[in-house]
Amino acid sequence: MKTKSKILEVQRIKQNGYKCGLFSLLQVFSYHKKYKNLGLEDLRRNLMSGEIAKKIKKNNGAEAYEIGLESLIHKFKTTIISNDVYIFNPTRKITISSLKQAKKRENVDKTTINGYIKFLREGGEILTKTISSRLIKDYIDKEKPVIALVNYNWLFKKSFK
Repeated sequence: MKTKSKILEVQRIKQNGYKCGLFSLLQVFSYHKKYKNLGLEDLRRNLMSGEIAKKIKKNNGAEAYEIGLESLIHKFKTTIISNDVYIFNPTRKITISSLKQAKKRENVDKTTINGYIKFLREGGEILTKTISSRLIKDYIDKEKPVIALVNYNWLFKKSFK
């Protein structure tokens, strides 16, 4: 069954460098009129001076939990949906306890897991679902902001060496 298309009036915001997560967050804030009294440049300046921007300046981008934490700071109810089976067990609810167990495994990024733990402590939610166009459309139909992060390696079928 074909679903009806929905056109979103989203302001196009030019990004530079590895700041796609930050600029996606900026677009979500803009679309949902989170800061009606702030102009786009003011909002951009505010985000660029925040914690997430400090991290981005140090390396090549932001992790999902960092974007999630930033959105929580700005009072969005935030859910991260991930298929990262190296960190999350898709057969169990994601809890602080399950993440602490994941930290004990070899070859996992403990800093990232600590970030997800902080995200849960701050009121975020983590789910493991199959990410599909239907799932994204369901969120949009419910007027829920969506930021879909795509791993560079997965997108271009390349690995870093």
